[in-house]
Amino acid sequence: KNENDKTVEFTGLNLGYYLVDSSVGALCHLRTTKPNATLTEKNSVPTVSKEVKREKENYAESNTASIGDTLYFKTQINVTEGAQNYVLYDKMDTGLTFDGVSTIKVYLNGVADDKIVAESKYDATLCTDNTCTFKVDFTDEFEETLESGDTIYVTYTAKVNENAVIKDTPEDDKNENETYLKYGDGTETTHDKTTTYVYKFDLVKTDVTNILLDGAEFKLYDSQTGGKEITVVKLSDGTYRVAVDGENGVAIVVKDGKVTIKGLGKGTYWLEETKAPNGFNKLTSRIEVVINDENLNAETLENQTIKNEETGLNVTGTKYVNGGVHVVNYTGEEMPETGGMGTILFITIGSIMVLGFGILLVTKLRMSKMN
Repeated sequence: KNENDKTVEFTGLNLGYYLVDSSVGALCHLRTTKPNATLTEKNSVPTVSKEVKREKENYAESNTASIGDTLYFKTQINVTEGAQNYVLYDKMDTGLTFDGVSTIKVYLNGVADDKIVAESKYDATLCTDNTCTFKVDFTDEFEETLESGDTIYVTYTAKVNENAVIKDTPEDDKNENETYLKYGDGTETTHDKTTTYVYKFDLVKTDVTNILLDGAEFKLYDSQTGGKEITVVKLSDGTYRVAVDGENGVAIVVKDGKVTIKGLGKGTYWLEETKAPNGFNKLTSRIEVVINDENLNAETLENQTIKNEETGLNVTGTKYVNGGVHVVNYTGEEMPETGGMGTILFITIGSIMVLGFGILLVTKLRMSKMN
């Protein structure tokens, strides 16, 4: 019988009793003296689907994440009549690290504490070869309680690691997690996948004439002020990636006027210049970098907006043309930042001077009246 066939024929059989078994269950039929017999398959094929999310996000077929982020996965098994020999298989790309079988939870007809399935009803184990990362084997006892229309949910977590593929093109460069179910006599369902994208952005430093500048240093944060530093490690001159646990962060040093920072998910980040190029003023405030899928932009507090071109960073010789996150340094006297200590100092000195002049004027008027 081929996959698309709706009939199967047995020939050359003697009269008698025969047991007909299928991949989705067993059927029993009594052979008679009639030359032809029709069996109707009452069982059907189960299906699986899966979704992924980061914390505080909604489940979806795809998402974005930064290196080091925890991903939450949910696989759904749609139970059909004749559930038998269910084994769920899961395989992760090398950019994802499974958090272990202890994170696996199984639920029946909903993800809630009162719907959780006891671990004695299934056996979750790591795979010993490269065909899968882990598998969940359901017991006969559990399968006997299942009814057509039931839904089994399997959840677990994994982390995006330093081997995550960084997205460069619209079609490729993704980190996948694949699942499928074996049932009956070992038949497989169709496979389903989730996709996690990890991004990068290019930072370019120039003067006001768009000539590239070397020597600037930056740190990356998750907030406009204060916040948590997002540590990075150096891959090569001008290339950095987000650090994982156990790695010591370094400063982001601009080389040949530009630098690439890899390993970030969708979100808002802030660059703080900690050292300016020689002869130039250091920026007085952090620069906003927004990653919205593949759309990057930077915005200073002076509302200068620079968009990332889809074609990527474009530099000709020592001159910047377009693309990337463009940050300009200036020469000359550095003005105090609005609302900063410089402004407060000027207001304080001005107030003292006005008060002094007022006291002097009152004193002179009194002396004039006395004379």
